[in-house]
Amino acid sequence: MDLEIISTVLAVARARSFSAAAYIIPCAQSSVSRRVSAAESELGIQLFERPMDSSDNLLHLTPAGERAIPIMEKILDDYRELFSVASDQNASQRTIHIGFCSKLMFPPMAYSMMKTDLFEYHPNLVLDMIIDTTENLLVHLKSRRLDAVIFACLSITPDAVPLSDQFDFTLLGEGQQYVVVSDQHPLAEKGMVRLESLKDETFYICSDPRENTSGIEFVDDARFMKLAKDEFGISLTQQALSTKMLDVRYNLARCNKGVFLSFTPPAWRRNPGIAYLEIEELKDWPLKFYMISAKAKKNAELGVFSRFMTNSLQSKPSKAVPIS
Repeated sequence: MDLEIISTVLAVARARSFSAAAYIIPCAQSSVSRRVSAAESELGIQLFERPMDSSDNLLHLTPAGERAIPIMEKILDDYRELFSVASDQNASQRTIHIGFCSKLMFPPMAYSMMKTDLFEYHPNLVLDMIIDTTENLLVHLKSRRLDAVIFACLSITPDAVPLSDQFDFTLLGEGQQYVVVSDQHPLAEKGMVRLESLKDETFYICSDPRENTSGIEFVDDARFMKLAKDEFGISLTQQALSTKMLDVRYNLARCNKGVFLSFTPPAWRRNPGIAYLEIEELKDWPLKFYMISAKAKKNAELGVFSRFMTNSLQSKPSKAVPIS
């Protein structure tokens, strides 16, 4: 059984959904189903119970699956450790394991372009990405399954973060917030808009009760899940919401059925059918991108990656820097 199959099975076990795992990897859902079937066929056991009740869209592990998943996790961890040892002896290729918060609002295409750009400028640096909630990513970081986590917020005080003495906090740069609209939207040709121009628009997704901007409708989680089902036939649960939210958001905007906020860096915004508009009231409130990493772990590799991210946030090409 190859590592791609094991990684896919573990992604399905975490997401409890073939479609969500396909989004996280990313790959076609048919590829996920094929790899899981291959694993079950090779092992001669069923790993997941497929839902029989349409009201329950989540996969559940079988008793055999419950025993197999921890073993697969150990196999993958052992492989990563082996690769890490090998990479220390082979300067031609180094791997870093980076987690990205699912709420960063990067479209799926942006992650692919990020890996492509990094490889173009630093072919000896391999990026292994995980997209998950901040809570789960920090758990992986503390257990050293991840080398670093990337997230964005208005500001952070490292001294106030629990266990901050075990981690390094690196400010990568700032990203302006934009509103994403269809390229057929009347506002699409404007480079900047005011909030008042967005009246009568439907925003996806903001369930914060403090958001009460006059004339603008915000869609909460429950209604968003209903829209996903009605418009695209995608059945979401609260647990799977974060993994499919971006995909549905972009499709809704592309169909001119609503708008949403995004701060995807300009370097990775090549998405057909949509336009990014700067919001005048938010131009003085940029979000800051941070990298939190384990101390004294792959400092050279993470230094190259942090410079790459900083240059990308500034829309400047990253210059190749050898890793010593």
